[in-house]
Amino acid sequence: MPDWLTELRRRRVPRVLGFYLIAAFTALQVAESLTSALDLPSWVPTLVAVLGIVGIPVVGVLAWVFDVTPDGVRRTSGAGGEAAASGGGRSWRIGAAVVAVVLGSWALTARLGDEPALRSDLVTVVPFRVSGEEVEYLGEGMVDLLAAKLTGEGGLRAVEPRTVLARWEGDGEGGA
Repeated sequence: MPDWLTELRRRRVPRVLGFYLIAAFTALQVAESLTSALDLPSWVPTLVAVLGIVGIPVVGVLAWVFDVTPDGVRRTSGAGGEAAASGGGRSWRIGAAVVAVVLGSWALTARLGDEPALRSDLVTVVPFRVSGEEVEYLGEGMVDLLAAKLTGEGGLRAVEPRTVLARWEGDGEGGA
């Protein structure tokens, strides 16, 4: 067996990666289950899968560089038993890269969460502008009449009229 494979096994990298893959698969299954149960956005399982894939090389490098001992986390000793002296400055770089990936993913998630999903089968009917106080009620009444006709059977479905009117009035537009 080549020396690097022996060293890989001695440092327990395959074992750590195996545990990581099991944990990542479990996290993906939980994310898929919770997406429908908690009505989360459909991109949540994709994000968990991408983070799991991005984490594989990070976990591999960390398993190569560090050992978990009863005394805590220590740098892996070299093949001759001495502690690895080279690359001491790399530890903080690896940690910084992990933090950058996590923060970048969080920022992307927060950004995607603000954007509503567009649906081609939904139509918003907004209040009509009318002139004259005696026919002012027709502005909101037309919303109800048109929404009753757009039920989804013909391809288009109207957003709930009370939701539209509440948002319309809440945004200060008022239809005027």
